Amino acid sequence: MKICITGHTRGIGKATAELLKKDGHEIVGASMSTGVNVLRTTRTVNWILKEDPDIFVNNVYAPDSQVHILYKLYEQWQYKDKLIINLSSTSADSISSFQEMGYNKDWTPYVSDKARLNFASLYLSERFNGGGGEHRCRITNLRPGFVNTSAVALFKAFMQPSDFLQPAEVATYIKYIVDQPKHIQIKELSFNTGNSTVPLRRERTYQTKGYDPDGNVKGRPLDTRSGFEKVKTDQNLFDEETGVQYGQNLTQTWEPKEK
Repeated sequence: MKICITGHTRGIGKATAELLKKDGHEIVGASMSTGVNVLRTTRTVNWILKEDPDIFVNNVYAPDSQVHILYKLYEQWQYKDKLIINLSSTSADSISSFQEMGYNKDWTPYVSDKARLNFASLYLSERFNGGGGEHRCRITNLRPGFVNTSAVALFKAFMQPSDFLQPAEVATYIKYIVDQPKHIQIKELSFNTGNSTVPLRRERTYQTKGYDPDGNVKGRPLDTRSGFEKVKTDQNLFDEETGVQYGQNLTQTWEPKEK
């Protein structure tokens, strides 16, 4: 089958492309490197329609883009034997857990966007009636916990390595969805390591760390021991072939720990 993946050069997208290619699928990458900017949602959808894949993996996050791409593409595909896999996140579960999440002007919009994606995915999946009905496009919402990519570098300051899934692990679940017959729709899959929960603000301990392009810790972590805790990160860790930084600044300031 022909499979289109946004953000195929890094992280989850890269691991998925490599795994599915081994299975003999034709992979079409949608990223800045192939002239696709997911922030331009109409152009992105037109590009996907021109490529006409059997499956679209809506992987890359960029502010206010994934949901728009989903709706616009589904409008064109709803009567066809197609599959859309949306990469959401368990972080959306914290949309109302304010003590856990706290307010952060850069992270909160991400959580809000993922919550919108959850709703849109489940809503559209209810329309599927592949057993002879007219709405044949399947929708699957995949919700992993924290994944070891550059996008979560800020959280590594107060979480353990065991808290993070690996991109290759997420790719295996995408492969499982791809391998299902056309009359089966998996509406949602949610999974994590069992301990990937952001600590309450009062319980967080902070460290400043350096990271390599794959999001792994580089060098010895340094304890900040200050009131307002900062985690310094490299700007290029956040582009994910979209040309954006997930809305985050180079130096992320969290609220001070509660006493």
